[in-house]
Parts: sequence; structure tokens; C-alpha cells
Amino acid sequence: MIDPFHDDLILLRDFAKRLPGDPSYQTVWSWAKHGRRALGDEGELVFLETVKMPAGRSTTIEAYRTFIEKLTTGMP
Repeated sequence: MIDPFHDDLILLRDFAKRLPGDPSYQTVWSWAKHGRRALGDEGELVFLETVKMPAGRSTTIEAYRTFIEKLTTGMP
């Protein structure tokens, strides 16, 4: 769970610019709002964790790491 008082927050619009493959802001927002299907038999829906702040919706590097780990858990 993101703690806005202790975690290093990154606005989603800035976060998208830091990711490999240069995904758009809309793509990163979609990961948070709609989620992505994980690999494997279960194919659970995985969401990028975010928090709503006065400056805009934000996430953390750790939240992104968790998101990627959950997506790829079912990889062979």
C-alpha cells in the first residue's frame, strides 16, 4: 500500500516518461484504472497501485515493481 507521507511519489504523467518503451500517459493510466491480465492459467486482473494527490494521480517505483511481478508470475 502506498504511503503518501513516506513513499517517493511520482506523478503518472512523469512516470510514463521514465519507463522503457516510452508508453503514453494514457497507457499508464489504463494500467491503474482498468488493469492488465496476468500471464498464466489464472489470468488475474492486475492493477498499478496509485494514490490521488492534489497535484494529480501518483505511483511509486515499488508499486510498478509489484505490478510487473504480478503480471509475469505465470511465465513459463
